[in-house]
Amino acid sequence: MAHSLVNRILVDLERSPVPWQAFAHAAPEAPGIYAVWLAKEEALRGTELRDWSGDGPLYVGESANLAQREARTHFASDGSGWSTLRRSVGALLRRALQLEAHPRGSGASRQDLTCYRFESKGERRLTAWMRENLALSWWEDNQPGRPSRQRKDLETEMIRSLEPPLNLNKWSNPYRQHVRAERAVCTYDAERHLPRPQG
Repeated sequence: MAHSLVNRILVDLERSPVPWQAFAHAAPEAPGIYAVWLAKEEALRGTELRDWSGDGPLYVGESANLAQREARTHFASDGSGWSTLRRSVGALLRRALQLEAHPRGSGASRQDLTCYRFESKGERRLTAWMRENLALSWWEDNQPGRPSRQRKDLETEMIRSLEPPLNLNKWSNPYRQHVRAERAVCTYDAERHLPRPQG
């Protein structure tokens, strides 16, 4: 992995993050890597991340289409079943925002439970919290035809360098077990809301 490219991506990601509204307007329909930051230092103080310094990004991801994935999925009120970021943030804030987890789909598979969503009003509260309290930065991949595998490798480099607490893999994350435990509670909650067999 070219050292100069890694450094260039780090510079772009650590440049002043912008509010969600600005990102939604400016995000390119292009592949790249993005970082999600806390806009308000105290926003997660009452959660399992209360001891986190908050001086780096909360989450880093790779995307084939920055505008589609980040503006329309992570920050959309029907997106929790498809966004690990939303599920983690929601799990940490489930008490504060009174979030109730439900299966993503019919509950026919284990993934419907682990990839839970929240009930509709809770989804809207979570979206409002994220749009108010999170900010984003990004690096746009301007190299046509770069294989997605290479961007995944670059994402891994960023995670190892920036150590975001909501990236539960790819680095020795001291918050991993805490976040997973909160997500496990949501999975259990989703299981309780499975449709009951008729008859």
